[in-house]
Amino acid sequence: DGLIVDPSIPAAWPGFKVKREFRGIVYEIDVQNPERVSHGVKSITVDGQEQPGNMIPLIEKDGEVAVTVIMG
Repeated sequence: DGLIVDPSIPAAWPGFKVKREFRGIVYEIDVQNPERVSHGVKSITVDGQEQPGNMIPLIEKDGEVAVTVIMG
């Protein structure tokens, strides 16, 4: 179980930030698009820990979770 991240944006966008509440946890998601692609996830980091694939695992903690998504 987790939160799937699969952004589709205009290639011209450098990225975007969003807050998403999911199952009682607030995820602060920073999507970065250094290669100027429209779709695809190269990496995801959750609170400093790289995660495989494009799923943010369920986190059981109080407060907010920092997520960085690199498109590519």
